[in-house]
Amino acid sequence: MKILFSIVLGYFFGGLPVAYIIGKLQKGIDLRKVGSGNLGATNVLRNLGVFSFILCVIFDVGKAYFAFKLAQRFFGDVYGPISGFATVLGHCYSPFMNFKGGKGVATSGGLILAYDWRIFLIATLFLFALLLITRRMSIGSIGSAIIFPILYYYYYGFDLFIIGAIILSGFVIFMHRENISRIIKGTEPKLF
Repeated sequence: MKILFSIVLGYFFGGLPVAYIIGKLQKGIDLRKVGSGNLGATNVLRNLGVFSFILCVIFDVGKAYFAFKLAQRFFGDVYGPISGFATVLGHCYSPFMNFKGGKGVATSGGLILAYDWRIFLIATLFLFALLLITRRMSIGSIGSAIIFPILYYYYYGFDLFIIGAIILSGFVIFMHRENISRIIKGTEPKLF
């Protein structure tokens, strides 16, 4: 039952459509119908500005962080990552948005932050370094996802949770499959 509660907790935390709510409150727009149509922080940045982007990132990171910590607190250490990953799934496939959502970058960040702030900090700095170099958020996000399991291995070695790190990394990369196709074709738009 603990695993079920952890998954349900995380999934519904993740499903809270922060980007959609911000879009409706700020400009009365449905972000599914503008820009990339994605309910993630990058689409918020493109259509609503920096302040809304920061707000969206904080809430999306917070969803996974708090789901992780609640499951860990009430059910045990092993259930934190399970609930955190369920949050990422809920964010990407929101039950409140006809199973549409974001690409799981910020929520994955929340999971990582809850597990180890050092890995979160390095992966985030790597994301922004790639963003500044390439001017494409997708490349920063994909690069950050790639180095996550490497960083995990550096700090913790090969244990059971590294499998989860690899799965999370692979899932975030999978969510960027259309971006990868555009990057290969040279048609991926720049953020700035």
